[in-house]
Amino acid sequence: MAASIFLPLEQFTVLISPSESRSDLMYVSIRSDGKFSLNGKLAAALHGKPIQILFTEDAKHLCLMESTSAETFRFPKNGSRKLDPVIHLLKARKIPFPAKYIVHYNKEEKHWQGEITANPTQEPMRHGPGSGKKS
Repeated sequence: MAASIFLPLEQFTVLISPSESRSDLMYVSIRSDGKFSLNGKLAAALHGKPIQILFTEDAKHLCLMESTSAETFRFPKNGSRKLDPVIHLLKARKIPFPAKYIVHYNKEEKHWQGEITANPTQEPMRHGPGSGKKS
């Protein structure tokens, strides 16, 4: 066996920093069937609270805020609800499904604000690929 050679610590100069973990992100995903889902971390923060859902006119930003208004939703522990009005809004604004909004807490105004992210995967195709046979 070869003997171990230990280098001086000063030679180790490149530090690798962890990227933002997916589990650290808070996001909302919305499917075309009407399912409005908070990820686990966001669902834990909002569970049981009366939440108002607001969108900008172009639907590229959303706001989730606690409210005593009559127009609020309470999310169950799993963080998912079926919200058909959201689907109609996103379709009218030509937002592709599934839509995903990365959400951050605004400490000054005390609400959650999200911005739509690029959609890495479009919804699955409704029909299968061609057979590949040529006539």
